[in-house]
Amino acid sequence: MEQSDYRRFVIISPFRSGSTLLTERLNAHPSIHCYGELLNPTQLIWHPMAPENPSCGEAVRATDPGAFLEAVAWQLRPAQIRAAGFKLPEPQFHRAFQQVRQHLANVDDLHVIYLSRENLLARYVSQARALENKVWMVFDASGTPEGEPIKIDATDLENFFKTEALLPRAIKAALDGCASVDMTYEALITMPVDAQHQLCAFLGVDYHPPEDVSKKISTGSLPDQISNFDALAEHFTGTDWEIYFTRK
Repeated sequence: MEQSDYRRFVIISPFRSGSTLLTERLNAHPSIHCYGELLNPTQLIWHPMAPENPSCGEAVRATDPGAFLEAVAWQLRPAQIRAAGFKLPEPQFHRAFQQVRQHLANVDDLHVIYLSRENLLARYVSQARALENKVWMVFDASGTPEGEPIKIDATDLENFFKTEALLPRAIKAALDGCASVDMTYEALITMPVDAQHQLCAFLGVDYHPPEDVSKKISTGSLPDQISNFDALAEHFTGTDWEIYFTRK
């Protein structure tokens, strides 16, 4: 028997901050459906463990995104599903139609998972690597070759640091009335059981152990991945971002 009495949620996250890992873990839970990037401007990204709705595709999304989300994200579900949602990268939230933002703000009892990555330098490098290799996720334990160390422009990196401090505040202000929880990539990696307990409680479901499918693409240290690491460390000495430039 299908029902609509489940907790609705959205994962809002910057790119390269663990949203794919989090989506995998939530979908491995028998009481949760979690889609990928339903509002990706270039293609619909479903998820193999969440049900698709082929009759409600990109054409409907383009003309009435609110109706699209109602038909896909918030559709009737089997009785055992107690929470359902999708992930929404921060840039897609800002590019979304105003009616999408209004729709999310008006969803009854919407729960928002704000996922972030504490180490902004690691996120910058991860994104640069993904763009360079055109590889956004891997499933083989061997991953992908690291390639040559990259050189980072200090001005570009500083602008990135400054911008990333502003985006989350604007989103939280837009969804101010929603129940929310803050989660970090670092917590997902270093404290997976604790993070899973927190997320299950937030979504109103029983605890289920975390299960991972995809693998990390880059595993080397930041000094090894950045050719001008020491020069950047000197440039950012005395700033709020110098903490990212320690050699461990």
